Amino acid sequence: MNSLVLRISSVVMFLAMSVPILAADFGPAPRCDVRNQDSDGRVIDCRFQLNGDTKVSAAALSLDGELTPSQWQRFGGSGEGSAVLFLIDTSNPKHRVEAVKAAAGLVRSWADFASSKFLIGVAAFDSQLTSLVAPQSTKEAVIKATEDLKAKGMTTELYRGVLNALEKFDEVPSERKHLVVLSDGLAEDTAYTHDDVILAAQNAGIVVHGIGYPLNTSKSTGLQTLRRMAEETGGSYWQASANNELETGFNQRLLDTFKSGGTVSAALPEGTRDRVSVSMGVDLIDGRHIETVLDVPIPEASFSPWYLQRKYQIGGGVGVVLLLALLALVLRRKTTEEPVGEGVSYGYLQQVDAVGTRHAVVNRTCRIGRNSDCDVQLMNDSVSGYHADLLLDRDGGISIVDLGSTNGLRVNGDEVHQATVNDGDEIELGEVRLRFESAQ
Repeated sequence: MNSLVLRISSVVMFLAMSVPILAADFGPAPRCDVRNQDSDGRVIDCRFQLNGDTKVSAAALSLDGELTPSQWQRFGGSGEGSAVLFLIDTSNPKHRVEAVKAAAGLVRSWADFASSKFLIGVAAFDSQLTSLVAPQSTKEAVIKATEDLKAKGMTTELYRGVLNALEKFDEVPSERKHLVVLSDGLAEDTAYTHDDVILAAQNAGIVVHGIGYPLNTSKSTGLQTLRRMAEETGGSYWQASANNELETGFNQRLLDTFKSGGTVSAALPEGTRDRVSVSMGVDLIDGRHIETVLDVPIPEASFSPWYLQRKYQIGGGVGVVLLLALLALVLRRKTTEEPVGEGVSYGYLQQVDAVGTRHAVVNRTCRIGRNSDCDVQLMNDSVSGYHADLLLDRDGGISIVDLGSTNGLRVNGDEVHQATVNDGDEIELGEVRLRFESAQ
């Protein structure tokens, strides 16, 4: 989509004020970050998730009340960058044998259905939490771990089980995390509360979803607990039938829920200082328009290498030690990276999007990723911290190698681990597309 189309869609979206404006449709609070764009300026990236399987048609930003040409990208089509942990209630063997079988079967079905790029894990709880498969496993491991799962616990410590799962899940390296609780919602623990769970989920940035398996009609009120957990963390809730069955096509609906949302970016106007008021508007395919306003702090502009971007309060002998250590680090970095020549670029990586950020490639080993110490920093959730290295050999040949990224590397549409790169080649790192331009 070119910048003109983006401008038109943005204007249409922000003028569509006759339809409802419902910030409540957003899941976890949207997050905005400011990143440097070489010497050409800075870009603000805002990431958002939506409740349920809501589908988006367009998104844009308004900065300090001014409509700004924006570019938005959906979360990966198969859920890249997401991790999901299924938490199965295995309590009450007298009444929940069939419900646990159904829940385990659902998890196996989902593991078989979901993309291999999804991080899937399974845990069970009754009086304590049992981790069955970490959310970095193959679908075969998930299927095997749930084959013999049975209802066995005599008590249901729901709140404690969810809290422990959130704590474990918080350690998983993933940008978007979904905890799916499969239970009858009946909590027998008294030391922990619903509010404890909501606070922990919000602090960890984890969305909680609920799948309710009613024990019986008289105790179905326990399902309200799961519904509230989901609603108050930006998640979704589904309820199985009395026969423990879910709607046809449920796997697809769950996938749509996990990938609902994306990242919207815009160039930060020159001269913006301290803070900016960001109004993020999203058009949904059902005709609605939702909007939220964020107050975003602006870091001091700096286009120096990462090791010069931090300011140190240096005094006395401690200052001398720090200064010498910093100088050694700079010299070591320069020696390791073998620059072609001071200020000399042998090529450029241009982002294929509406903004078109152009990154000069100087070092023989040019590291690309999301971390701040990368030579080319790409602030997109689908890009790994250290995603790939662009390499210049002594004969002038250029190649690129995947550093074990989560979402892979493609050159001209072909998935590769290592490949030669020529002038005009298109490189994909997760959802980000770059075009290599040779300077020779």
